[in-house]
Amino acid sequence: PMIDIINKPAGSQTGFGDYWHTHDDDMDVISQRSLKVVGQVLLAVLYREASGTF
Repeated sequence: PMIDIINKPAGSQTGFGDYWHTHDDDMDVISQRSLKVVGQVLLAVLYREASGTF
C-alpha cells in the first residue's frame, strides 16, 4: 500500500504552494495538525485492512 498526500491551496497556479520545489520547501511548511490527522486515518485503514474488518 502507499499514500500520496498533496495539499492544493486555493488559487494556486500549479496546485502547490509558492515554496514548492524551492529552497523554502522543507518541513517548516507542513501543517503538524494535517500530518497528524492523515497519519491517524492511514493507520486506522491499515489496521482494519490487516484484520479483515475493512
